[in-house]
Amino acid sequence: MCACRALTQLAWSVARLRHRPGSRWLDAYAQEVALRLALLEPQQLADVCWALAVVGYRPAPELLDHLDSTLAAWCVRRGPRAGGCRSR
Repeated sequence: MCACRALTQLAWSVARLRHRPGSRWLDAYAQEVALRLALLEPQQLADVCWALAVVGYRPAPELLDHLDSTLAAWCVRRGPRAGGCRSR
């Protein structure tokens, strides 16, 4: 079972507190997100990205590439119904 909601709420809560966890925690968190990317909804992905940005964490390029491909695949699966998944 994926604890996706808890994973995203954790990041959101940390960011709202303006708490900057140590790099070991942030790296471990990012690794957990990477393992579950395909299971997260786009809003959850957005929440995670926002939270990581607020705490000043820059994910590894590999995670950003994986995030990009996950979002692109989601848009292809959802098609025009996904509103906002169009090229600019």
